[in-house]
Amino acid sequence: MKTTTDSDAAAVEKGRLRPLLRANRSGAFAHATAKADAEYALQSKVLAFQPAAQTSAIFIFLAAPEETATARLVNAYHHAGAVVLVPRLLGRTRMLAVSYTGWQDLAPGALGILAPQSTTEYLGQVDCVLVPGLAYTPAGRRLGYGGGYYDRWLALQPTARRIGLCFEHQLLEDLPNQPHDEVVDYVITEKRVLTTHARIITSESQI
Repeated sequence: MKTTTDSDAAAVEKGRLRPLLRANRSGAFAHATAKADAEYALQSKVLAFQPAAQTSAIFIFLAAPEETATARLVNAYHHAGAVVLVPRLLGRTRMLAVSYTGWQDLAPGALGILAPQSTTEYLGQVDCVLVPGLAYTPAGRRLGYGGGYYDRWLALQPTARRIGLCFEHQLLEDLPNQPHDEVVDYVITEKRVLTTHARIITSESQI
């Protein structure tokens, strides 16, 4: 008989939490203007913390409607001359970082989220990664959407500065954790920047 491991229990708890957190996120803002104001404040904190002029290459997720918007960040870093990388999903397991070349070169992808048409993977060093999530903890744990794309990709980018983006209501004291789960170094909300101390960041990862 197969015994239940801590990882199995964490997977079950993640499955229980995801629909609850999605529902909570959908009802978090009474008006679209309130969400827009929170997004602008969050974006401003990102740009102050990770100045565009000091960034060579940055990976930015292209947000779904329920997530915090990232278009302003894409434009800001791109216009400053940074290499902006955006995700392209391949199949059910792989995510590529592909150079952003303009909004006109994006189209709805596999999950209905804008994605580049190119499958040319960027192989250079990435300074910083802006990571989406359903929830974060102040200690840097993340609950994603269950596909594992970011966990697998982040594991291959040990020196990149990892910044989780979420609204304040998406911060939880604790989250279930499995051995393959990757953590973030910072969490930025519309109200604050949290340093997680979840990893030892080497000098190579500093910008």
